[in-house]
Amino acid sequence: MTQGYRTGRLRNQHASRVPPHDPQSERAVLGAMLVSEKALSEICGESGLVTEDFYLEIHRTVFDAMVRVFSEGKPVDKVTVINALGAAGWKDGRQYVAELWDSVPLASNALQYAKAVREAGIYRRLVDAGALIEDIGFSKDDYEDPMAAVDAAERALLRAADVREEEGLLSLEDLAPEAMESLQRRYESDGEMLGLPSGLFDVDRLTGGAAPGDLLVLAARPAMGKTSMALGWGWHVAGEMGEPVAIFSLEMSREQLVDRILSSVSRVPVQKIRSGKVAQEDFPRLLREGERISKAPLFIDDSAGTTVPRMRAKLQRLQARLRARGKRLGLVVVDYLQLMTTEKKPKDKQAEVAEISRSLKVLARDLDVAVIAVAQLNREVEHRHDKRPLLSDLRDSGAVEQDADIVMFLYRDEYYNPDSDSKGTAEVIVGKHRNGPTGKETVAWFEKEARFASISRQGAPPA
Repeated sequence: MTQGYRTGRLRNQHASRVPPHDPQSERAVLGAMLVSEKALSEICGESGLVTEDFYLEIHRTVFDAMVRVFSEGKPVDKVTVINALGAAGWKDGRQYVAELWDSVPLASNALQYAKAVREAGIYRRLVDAGALIEDIGFSKDDYEDPMAAVDAAERALLRAADVREEEGLLSLEDLAPEAMESLQRRYESDGEMLGLPSGLFDVDRLTGGAAPGDLLVLAARPAMGKTSMALGWGWHVAGEMGEPVAIFSLEMSREQLVDRILSSVSRVPVQKIRSGKVAQEDFPRLLREGERISKAPLFIDDSAGTTVPRMRAKLQRLQARLRARGKRLGLVVVDYLQLMTTEKKPKDKQAEVAEISRSLKVLARDLDVAVIAVAQLNREVEHRHDKRPLLSDLRDSGAVEQDADIVMFLYRDEYYNPDSDSKGTAEVIVGKHRNGPTGKETVAWFEKEARFASISRQGAPPA
């Protein structure tokens, strides 16, 4: 059979150079999968090996056949693999499978062979990425500005190391066991939060926390505390739970966000921190809390007008750094959605916001993280007698409502009614919950410290 490597322009310029590959390790991997059930399980479950990692087309075909037999729950041996190859249209596989059976140096080294094959595949994809980057460099008319082209080039490089095969259609026979395991975990948790909690007890009880793969939209009119709520959620996950969090702030600078976090944890008013007019008795506490927040795995990016592809590239780099330390990213906060941009000029703002919200949902699923997107509401709410937000108030696009798994609104009555009986409180309204109930909870609002707190856990709100 022919070799299955797709050439690019750079390879055409260097036709004499053979792409990186390791045929001996490819044969050893396939042979080990044939003769050892343990090696088969390790390669299918732990190695991360995919079809594209193999250089020779014949090895790709045999690997696909083995994985297909394994996924069907059948024993992987010479007979079943030869039958699978025949069903796939290759009738002459008997002799080659027999050769693989006899070519295994040591089946216990299967993961080492798989590592060599995977690494060679990464190097070949780097060659392809180089050709693609060259094409990008010659296609400036396809991009709004050079940074958009750089983003596309960066994604090409990241894909070289992050190749995953789509699972396609799965039967209930495949899906039901995983669903039952999830049910068992929820049953045994005895009310424990399975998503990432906000630290607001009543709100968490209603939402179930921010679950991996979910897009949560936190929306309100200006001055309601959207950023404080999202930042507080991020701090609770990173500072109190130790789970890595990434925050993309398109409105406030890194310094402003750090000031807010420091104010929230130290209980020193944020205005005093910004002005430097801190009481002498508060300063030791600020130093102590400053040391504490410096150790939290919270990462902040304050680049203006960022795009989802640019965000994805940064998150993938962060994930790689975290994986090297045995950690995984838990939560991403975007503040706020309408300030993001797209790489290509949209026909209008509504189409732009729709594309951004869809891309954020895809990002949440692909990276298996929870994404909280802060959003502005349109001015229609100001014209109503009851100014509590509705789903129809989401600004610029109904697609936001469609893409979100949870839509939460913030409402503070004292903002509109200075004589309100609800001073020092805010309503958290869950207007949409794809996997749970909607409803409303009241939380305490500490304006000087720009933070929210649970009334049921913190006592009465301030006067």
